[in-house]
Amino acid sequence: MAFVLFLLSLALVVKSAQFAITYSSSLARGLGLTRYSMGFLVIAFISILPETFIALISAVQGNPEFGLGTLFGSNVADLTFVFFMTVLATKNGLFISEGILHKNRFYLPVLALPLLLGWDGAFTRVDGALLILLGGLFYYYLIRKDCFGQKGTVRFKINWRHLAALILSMALLLISANWTVHYGTSAAEQWGLHPVLISLIFVGLGTTLPEMFFAIQAVRKKHYGLATGDLLGTVISDATMVVGAMALIQPFSFDPFLIYGTGMAMLIAGVMLFWCMHTGRRLSLKEGAFLLFIYLVFIAVEVSVR
Repeated sequence: MAFVLFLLSLALVVKSAQFAITYSSSLARGLGLTRYSMGFLVIAFISILPETFIALISAVQGNPEFGLGTLFGSNVADLTFVFFMTVLATKNGLFISEGILHKNRFYLPVLALPLLLGWDGAFTRVDGALLILLGGLFYYYLIRKDCFGQKGTVRFKINWRHLAALILSMALLLISANWTVHYGTSAAEQWGLHPVLISLIFVGLGTTLPEMFFAIQAVRKKHYGLATGDLLGTVISDATMVVGAMALIQPFSFDPFLIYGTGMAMLIAGVMLFWCMHTGRRLSLKEGAFLLFIYLVFIAVEVSVR
C-alpha cells in the first residue's frame, strides 16, 4: 500500500510542477525578470521549504546535525544527480547562456562560505548573520539589472491571478513531495533497507523532488534558464540563508565530518558542475553521467563511513 501511495504522490509532484512552470514564466515576463532570475529567486525559494522545515525544526529540537546533514546532502544531490536527470530530459543537452555564467562568477566562493565559517565544527550567531548577509548581497548582485532600469526605476508589473496560481501550485508541489518522501520511506522500511540508505536516498533525494521535477518540466518546454536558476538558487539558499537561520535560532556545534566530508563533497560537486558548464556552454549527456558518477561515489563514501 505504501508503494502505491508513493507512486500516486510522485504523479502529483509532476502535475503540480507543470502548473508551476506555466505561471512562473508569465510572472517572469511581467516582473521584467529573466527566466533564470525568476527560477533563482522565486522558484528556488519555494523549493527549499522541505529541507528548511527539517533543518529549522531539528535546530529547535536540539539535533542540528540532522538538519545540517540534510542541507549539505540535498545540495550534493542537486548539483549532481538532479542536474543529470535534467540533462536526461533534454534532446541535445542543457544549454547554458553566457549571461548565466557571468552572473555566477561569485557562486563558488559564496558556496564555500559555510565550510569556512564552520571549519571549527560550530556555527555562532555571528556566523549565521554573516551567511544571511552575504547570501542576500549575492541575490542583489544577481537581479539588480533585471529589476531596475537605467534610471533606477522599478519595473514590476504583477499579474495577481498568476501569482496566486503559482503559490497554489508550488504549495501542492511541496505537499506532494513530502508525501512522496513519507511513503517512500515507509516502503523502504517494509523492504528492510538499511537506515543510512533510507536517510541518504529518501530524505536527501526526497527534499530535492520539487526542484527536480520543476527543472525537468522546464527544459521540456525549452525554458533552460528557468531550470538552471531553480537548481542553482536552491543550493545557494540552503548553504547561506537556511544554515544562517539555524545558527541565529540556536548556535550549535556538530561533528566536523559534516564539513570535511559532506560539505567538501558539496563544494567539489559545485566546482565540477561549473567546469562542465564552461565546456561548450552546455551540459551534455556525457557530462551529466559524470555528475551522476560523482553522486554515486558520494553515496558510497557516506555509507561506508557512517
